[in-house]
Amino acid sequence: MREYRHHATDATIEALRRLRRPWAGYLVTDAALLIALTDGANVRIRVDGAELEQEFAAFRLSAELIDMPPEQLRPAGGFAAGGNDVVIFRSETWIEEPAGPIVGTPDRQASLQFTGSPLERSPSAAAVCAVDDAVVVASTDATALLVRCGLQPHAVDVTTDPRAIARFLAERQYGSEPPDA
Repeated sequence: MREYRHHATDATIEALRRLRRPWAGYLVTDAALLIALTDGANVRIRVDGAELEQEFAAFRLSAELIDMPPEQLRPAGGFAAGGNDVVIFRSETWIEEPAGPIVGTPDRQASLQFTGSPLERSPSAAAVCAVDDAVVVASTDATALLVRCGLQPHAVDVTTDPRAIARFLAERQYGSEPPDA
């Protein structure tokens, strides 16, 4: 099996660390989450893709400091106090052996691509890539925000719904004891 890594860059980690500070507000779009901090810094989180092989792409979250013009921001809520926790999550994307030629292009093979929690991949995976695909920010008053790669390429999915975040954390086995070996 071919293995790849498409992890968060050092610049992304540094930008995400800034989210621990007090927020002034935030704006959600289909392609990004923009956070204005009270110290004047602005962080943009979006999705960054990489073509690993023909018919195999991987997507990760990318964060950077930007100049952001004033826009209509959502109130920062619990994130305004600062002291926020920031947790980055990793998943895997994999492809199975080619399913056959693509109609009209007999020289290209069609592959099925899947994404799941680490080590959830199929034993028949032909190639796998570990990606940093989600981040949860939790405030000191238990407000939380989940940002993850969306279903469409280069789209972000952002939610503050406690039930959706709890389901995500359970799926990723966050906070649970590892199984006995």
